[in-house]
Amino acid sequence: PCLHSGGGPLKIEMDSDATVADLKLKIQLLSDISTAEQRLIYSGRILKDSETLSSYGMKLQTKLRILACKLG
Repeated sequence: PCLHSGGGPLKIEMDSDATVADLKLKIQLLSDISTAEQRLIYSGRILKDSETLSSYGMKLQTKLRILACKLG
């Protein structure tokens, strides 16, 4: 089951050519959510690790939803 991240907003600066996997690593460093447990959603789509942030049309101050999916 996946749960909405109940913590407050995380402010993270990333280059537009960074991948979703890069972003997940930064989120892991700032929270207790491992990269494997993260599901990032933007514009109703679950983001793929291999894609760049710019491929999803993300710009400055883009807001994402983080779901934490417990493994096991």
